[in-house]
Amino acid sequence: MESHDVKMKEYNRQYREELTQLELEISKHQQHHHDASVLFRTVQTYIKHRTIQIKEETFQQINSFHGKLSRRQRSKKKQSKQLVCLQK
Repeated sequence: MESHDVKMKEYNRQYREELTQLELEISKHQQHHHDASVLFRTVQTYIKHRTIQIKEETFQQINSFHGKLSRRQRSKKKQSKQLVCLQK
């Protein structure tokens, strides 16, 4: 889990850098600062929304995987107990 946290921090840092770069690029190509600000906020809102969706989907998949893994482990324990009982 620590490696996941380190990766997430790095991705967040890269995200902030890219967002700052995008804001600069948009402002260079817009004649009106207000239009550039509105465009940037719209893009930023969309990115935040998608990021939240992706995180939720990822956590759901992780929870599903953990559930499947737990069921397998319980099943294997049960099978090994049955084998021990049969061998006695």
